[in-house]
Amino acid sequence: MRIRSGLGVVAASMLSWMLLDCSRSPLREESSAADEAADDPSDPPDPPDPPATGCENPEPIFQAATMIESGFVRCPDGFVHRVQAVACVVPVNPGGCEPNGSPGCGDDADCDARPYGACINGPPFNDCGCVYGCATDADCDPGQVCACAGVVGGRAQCVEAGCVVSSDCGEGRCGLNSYQDSCWRPHGRLACHDDDQECRVNDDCGSSASSCGKPRECGNFGGEWSCTDTQLCGPCG
Repeated sequence: MRIRSGLGVVAASMLSWMLLDCSRSPLREESSAADEAADDPSDPPDPPDPPATGCENPEPIFQAATMIESGFVRCPDGFVHRVQAVACVVPVNPGGCEPNGSPGCGDDADCDARPYGACINGPPFNDCGCVYGCATDADCDPGQVCACAGVVGGRAQCVEAGCVVSSDCGEGRCGLNSYQDSCWRPHGRLACHDDDQECRVNDDCGSSASSCGKPRECGNFGGEWSCTDTQLCGPCG
């Protein structure tokens, strides 16, 4: 009877030791640590989903003749959008107009209607006329932003803006519609773009021709991005 009683005590002790050891197993400790980490309110939240309009690895567009970013970036498919407002290092380039016919200005000093004026030869007859640059958005009229040289043509200029930067556009991006008018003057217009638009870049418009025979372009001129007649159509005036 003493032997059986002794064996019972030993068996009970071994069972208690095994249960205690299992409670300290690495699997249980890892699970407990994971539960504590999941409940830690100091953990940062997951990053938000990227905008619906894709743009993997965009390349910065630099200000003309510099390695300074312009605040605009170009996506791999050619779509351009504005990610931040920056100051232009060259608000205006010297004009140096050569008189031809009826000049509207003689030199840069005559272009003083607003800051950063320059007297240049321009269309339609290469006469001298004033153009105005900008250093920041504050130099532009309401509803416009400043696009540095190298973004829309070789000069800094104010462009129409339905948005300022892509963060204004929710799930979309603040896209740049860059085009030339019928006098070949460069223009730009910013507008929000998302996946519901008809087109994103000119290549999306296929080979269909405008009314003047030139390829159609993807642009935003009436609230939505769509394939339209190129702005080169029409008389220069």
